Amino acid sequence: MKDKLIKLKNGLEYVVIDELNYDGRNYAYAVQVDEISETITKNFIFVEILSDINKKMTLKDIEDKFMFEKITSLFFNKLSN
Repeated sequence: MKDKLIKLKNGLEYVVIDELNYDGRNYAYAVQVDEISETITKNFIFVEILSDINKKMTLKDIEDKFMFEKITSLFFNKLSN
């Protein structure tokens, strides 16, 4: 999924910068793409990647505060190395 352009239900587009697996779950770090200039903005998201039995991927917000902080920390540590 890395480098994949995704469009959310609200119409915003993001490009997946990186992925990681933690505790048996997959997560993505994505940055928003400006729809006019098609450049990366400063807005970003961390989401869980879910797959159904048909291999269709959906993205889910990380609702647990502790898990969100852990995933955020793991991504920032990974990207800073």
